[in-house]
Formats: sequence, structure tokens, C-alpha cells
Amino acid sequence: LVKSRAEAKRLVKEGALSVNGERCGDAAAPLAAGRYEIRLGKKRFLRLTVR
Repeated sequence: LVKSRAEAKRLVKEGALSVNGERCGDAAAPLAAGRYEIRLGKKRFLRLTVR
């Protein structure tokens, strides 16, 4: 979704990361098993399944 780790960290710090519609301020937070929609900004997103 991003070109570099620095860009990802900057976007998370600015509040652009949301997981299932809720803002997430910690990009290193672990995800439990399940399905997630990860959105970075308005237009970039992906659907993720964690087993």
C-alpha cells in the first residue's frame, strides 16, 4: 500500500490507518484470526484474512 516504511509510519502518525472502519494509531498491533478491511487514506485499501 505504501512505497516505504517511513511513508507508512508517517501516515499512521497522521491517523490515516483504519481497520474495519476504526482508526488505528498503532501499526504494530497484532491481529487475531479473522477477516479485516485495512484502509490507508481514502482510496487505498485491502481485505485481509488472518488464519
